[in-house]
Amino acid sequence: MSSEKIFRWFLDEYRKVDGGKLDIKEEGPLTVFAGLHMEWGKEHVEIHQTPGIERGIKKHFPQAVGLKPTQVGATYDKHSQGSPQLDSCALRKPDEDSSFIALGLYYTGFTRGDLMFLFVFLSRFASDPNEQCFTAGLMALSCLYYYEYTRHERIRYTRNGWYVPKPIRQAGQQIYQLWFSNLGLHALPDASWKIKVQNALNMTYRGHVIMMCGAAVDWATQLLRVICHSSAESEIAAGCMAGKRMHFIRALINEMAEHGAGHGIKGALIYLIDNSACEPLTKNVGVSKPTEHFLRWQHYLRWLVYHKYAIVIWISTNDETGDMMTKILPPEATLRHRVIFLSKK
Repeated sequence: MSSEKIFRWFLDEYRKVDGGKLDIKEEGPLTVFAGLHMEWGKEHVEIHQTPGIERGIKKHFPQAVGLKPTQVGATYDKHSQGSPQLDSCALRKPDEDSSFIALGLYYTGFTRGDLMFLFVFLSRFASDPNEQCFTAGLMALSCLYYYEYTRHERIRYTRNGWYVPKPIRQAGQQIYQLWFSNLGLHALPDASWKIKVQNALNMTYRGHVIMMCGAAVDWATQLLRVICHSSAESEIAAGCMAGKRMHFIRALINEMAEHGAGHGIKGALIYLIDNSACEPLTKNVGVSKPTEHFLRWQHYLRWLVYHKYAIVIWISTNDETGDMMTKILPPEATLRHRVIFLSKK
């Protein structure tokens, strides 16, 4: 995507602000912005926060003393399919300061979304955590900084050579061409239905990862503030939230195309969801027993499909990168999804 025309348009328009008094200098390609460091290549751009992570971590832990190297952000128990550390979190203040949770949220919001679920979950207890929460936070911070220099991890966007999800490869030439012509743009929404904490409290998290140009361009983890009566309903809710972000990305790219940057986004966008009920629920028009209690906003994904803005395709849980935004996964799954998320070569 060429940005020369839109860059010239930006300079011409903003130089008119305040009677032409706005001073804008051309200093070459952007390399640092809001703590993000960009490295430009002929066919790619890489974004990272290495200097900021080093400064932030050492502010709390000089020379990272007290951080124990780990390659994943939390321990995983295959029997409970969760994390013993997170299951023990509660509001009970330890002696140490837990303000580094906000630090983790900052980095995971910009480049390290592979750890976002951990810091979002722990932020619920950050004002008054118990010792288990503090220990879990240290482990997440260690993964962000220490193991094999993960602070050097970067998101890599490329012109070609993108990872093609298995369902898109198997869906036929028409779906593949649609995906490819839209710069590989697709969404991976997911929800975790009834995560148990302290063996008592049930919480439903929703999240998504939106991929474009071979890597993640948008991601989120949120507590789903609606009572879901099934896993399918929670997945539909996650798809609706992801649909809003996809619609924004489509509008942004198309506006850029109007000013000569790229060819824009055309046709339906692809949503890969690991719940087999979601595809028929978004295609069947009218009221049915599974949907009669849905709130109006929960029909948004169906609206997108009906008006040909979206195509919902089933994907296996093993290939669902959005899964890492809603729950603790086994180490091998976490590392596999991290490679896709960051487009690591």
